[in-house]
Amino acid sequence: MCMVILHGTTWIMKKIENKKKVILVSGASKGIGLEVCKQLIEDGFRVIGIARSKTTSFQHESFTYLSLDIQDRDLFHKVKQITKNLSICGLICCAGICRSGCIEKIKAFDFWKNYEINVIGNYNLIQCFISEIEVNEGFVVSITSDVGSFCIPERVGYASSRKAQNIMVQCMQQNYPSIHFYSVALGITKSDLYYSKYESVKEQKEAEKKQIKLYPLRRLGEYLDVKSLIHYLVGTQPNIASVIFLNGGAKLI
Repeated sequence: MCMVILHGTTWIMKKIENKKKVILVSGASKGIGLEVCKQLIEDGFRVIGIARSKTTSFQHESFTYLSLDIQDRDLFHKVKQITKNLSICGLICCAGICRSGCIEKIKAFDFWKNYEINVIGNYNLIQCFISEIEVNEGFVVSITSDVGSFCIPERVGYASSRKAQNIMVQCMQQNYPSIHFYSVALGITKSDLYYSKYESVKEQKEAEKKQIKLYPLRRLGEYLDVKSLIHYLVGTQPNIASVIFLNGGAKLI
């Protein structure tokens, strides 16, 4: 009983301490980004969520939503107008885009759009806040994809952009050893983005039957998987230099 009470007391104290800390989350209007925000709030943090969407359906006293583009060069000042004297201790980059197609089908515009958001946009986001995070010796979590480690013709633009994003984050780790950088490569995850690809439930179910065969656990990723990993990384900040794969050991090719 004493061990349980002590554990509970420590957890409450941690939550009280976390309430003084601010974490910035991009892609926060829906999907994985929004679910990450909910997990951080549950852990006691104050969260600033940003995304291009005008509004989000989620409301909480510890959550502030800003309609901003991660490519905005004035991003820092616009966010600081809200946070004011509060310091940002962490950044979680969930914003991303997937423009798929093999080289014969994907247009140059769509090819570069992957880089515009996944690489350049996330670079701008991190660059804007890196100095403040370094002062607090915090963390940066970059959500990417496991296809960044495979040569898949139908993902020529998307996969290569995610690979570039992973390398970018690892290079930043070398430049800022006081900050914990994590590159989290997700497998197929049942999110808003996943469901939006299909025109009907039947089409989605048929695709899922084929997809789960790639996974030893015979299931696709879910929000809870991502939230649990974020909870662990933010709470313990382990020293992990390599890309973290959250894909159940899938064999994509």
